[in-house]
Amino acid sequence: MVGNLIADNGAVGIDVNATVGGHTIENNTVQNSGLLGTQTAGLRMKNHDNTVRFNVFQNNAGPGISVEGGAGAALRNLLSQNEYATNGGLSIDLALLAGADDLGVGGNPNDAATNVTHGNVGLDHPVITSAQHDGATTTVDGTTCGVCRVEVYRVVGGAGDAGPGGDHGEGVEYLGFTSANPAGDFSFATTLVGLADEVSAIAINGTNNSSEFGANVTVVPARTITGTVFEDVVGDALAVGALADADNPAVPGVTVSLYRDGGDGIPDGGDDGAPIATTATNASGQFTFGSLPSD
Repeated sequence: MVGNLIADNGAVGIDVNATVGGHTIENNTVQNSGLLGTQTAGLRMKNHDNTVRFNVFQNNAGPGISVEGGAGAALRNLLSQNEYATNGGLSIDLALLAGADDLGVGGNPNDAATNVTHGNVGLDHPVITSAQHDGATTTVDGTTCGVCRVEVYRVVGGAGDAGPGGDHGEGVEYLGFTSANPAGDFSFATTLVGLADEVSAIAINGTNNSSEFGANVTVVPARTITGTVFEDVVGDALAVGALADADNPAVPGVTVSLYRDGGDGIPDGGDDGAPIATTATNASGQFTFGSLPSD
């Protein structure tokens, strides 16, 4: 199904229900579905191995996309690079029970598990830990399933988008993707959003199960630490003179490590664990740690 405008339906806009799976649904606009109030999603997914991409789901009475749960749960459905706006429910709603996809069930909490009786195995959504703008680039960091694809979106929350920890979506603009490492850590950089914008993400695992949106996070100014390494030749702790003069020469090429305090307030490294970042001083003895985590 490609390139259609599907609008003003009494029930769901697209119902992938009574047929076998393996369909491709792309480049459609689905809007104003669910006018009768009983089956309200823009797209209802009730079978397996479908590809849904490059579509717009907007102004539907319920979720943009709902995915069937229960004994016949819909699995391995790729939901990629779609955009969503002003729907009455979540952008993507993974049902945990049969029949719950008719109206949507709201956001599911992460449980570090997959379950074949949940829509798209109930794949956990990504957790964004930091979204920081340095004046030119926004860097989004977080955690998700190991080696999963992470799609990042600019989001605008609204009615029906509530989930654990606040609004989840809606994904009004696809920004791009990255891949998590085996431990599940990911980092994504973009110039398409800036301060005060909100971002969220979905995860897609190796068998195309796609998650709901994670909690929205507001982009904030980047946190940085800067300094200069110098040699106090006369040992007066800068009582006389200034940095980089003859008595206090800057030292280039020095390795500087940054630690998170272990709780005793003493920067001795004893209880502080491994460095969270390492850099080296430049020719002027200066160093910078940028885009630091909020904690």
